Amino acid sequence: MAIDLKFLIILVFALLLRIAAFYIPHDGWDQIYYTSLAMKLDTLKLSDYNLRDVSIKELSGAGGREIYKSSKSPNDLLHEQKRYGLYMYDEPLFCQPPGLSFLIKISHDLLAQGKGYVYSTHRAFYYAKKRHFPYFFSEEIYKSIIPLTFSLLTICLVYWFSVTYINLPTAYFATLFLAVNPVDIMSASKVWTDTMASFFFALTLILFYMAYKKNNVFIMLLSALACAAAIWTRTPSLFLIPIVFFIKLYYFELSPRKSIWELVDIKIILFLLAVFTLTLPWFELNVRLFGSPMHIANQKNLGDLFPFVYYVMHRPWYTYPVNIFCQNPLWVLCFFIPFFPIDRQIRFLLCVWSITPILILSLLPRFAFVSIEDRYALPSYPAICLAAGYVLSQIHHRYNQVRWVGIVLNILTGLSILLSVIIAVYYVYYKMVDCIPFPC
Repeated sequence: MAIDLKFLIILVFALLLRIAAFYIPHDGWDQIYYTSLAMKLDTLKLSDYNLRDVSIKELSGAGGREIYKSSKSPNDLLHEQKRYGLYMYDEPLFCQPPGLSFLIKISHDLLAQGKGYVYSTHRAFYYAKKRHFPYFFSEEIYKSIIPLTFSLLTICLVYWFSVTYINLPTAYFATLFLAVNPVDIMSASKVWTDTMASFFFALTLILFYMAYKKNNVFIMLLSALACAAAIWTRTPSLFLIPIVFFIKLYYFELSPRKSIWELVDIKIILFLLAVFTLTLPWFELNVRLFGSPMHIANQKNLGDLFPFVYYVMHRPWYTYPVNIFCQNPLWVLCFFIPFFPIDRQIRFLLCVWSITPILILSLLPRFAFVSIEDRYALPSYPAICLAAGYVLSQIHHRYNQVRWVGIVLNILTGLSILLSVIIAVYYVYYKMVDCIPFPC
């Protein structure tokens, strides 16, 4: 198969925008947690999957810090947190599943065998910068490469799906939109679970769509495997269950000759059984330790301790949709997909895929403690980019004979993409923050 040069250029462009993963500091809370948990998983026991007996020591010079296991160190991570009033993570099991930490452990064994689990600090970053040293922290590649890789894999998956089931112009626009997505660029540059969960989220739905389109049980089992991987990465990936049910209902056209029991066929049964079986160890362990299959680490005064947490806990419910379109105004085109002649099953897939996670995340804070960071909605972005990319490609096709329309569209597309790039570069490379301050 010939290499698509345009897509290759987009992919390289996406990589360059995410190259910060290799040299910006990784001393944020979550990044330290997942590195610490990977170190604990060297025992390959879920019973060790917590932040207890984790200590940190300064490396010589300004080389950052190393995480190691010790029950007697004065630099215990949990003790350090309690000095700030944070005690919610002193529990026998960490609140998020070990998917990312397990991959960090494997990557460490392959790329940093014999070395410790280290992370760069802001101090180390500025120390290197002042002395004109390379920004690349070679000791950290084993963990920073994982979120980056899953971000690029998602772009590749969107391209393949577009080329296979929609059209090539949609593939270019969708992948370009995803390549410049500021939230994805930020998430790919941090040791976070979001890009990994987003990839398996997208893979689950694409395989589920293919399984029904081809009437293939094996592909359905692959979809279940991807769904389990998404849940093992982030518990909120359970959103996939209602989404696949909506898709299944759409495929099932009830008629007088059909019984409601025909809703349940062998493919959906196998999907649910496989997901349940593959994720059971995690939920069973939660039940054994906390009395519930889902446990959320919580602390009532968290908003008082951290202004950022207070900020995201008190955002309005419409945070996600407003902030999404502030990143790339052309994404608003996704709303117009019902008026264009795309396959109705793909249209339904993209609508449910993009809307359901945002809707659930918007409503959850009303019923439970949930901070609504923009990166939590990352699983919706591939569908938004696909829908907007398709509409944009169709507008180009319809008015390809009108020169001024094409010029205007190209200018608007360029400005919208430029806005995304400026936002990403400023906050990821210059400010080096963990959250982009969008309007809401």
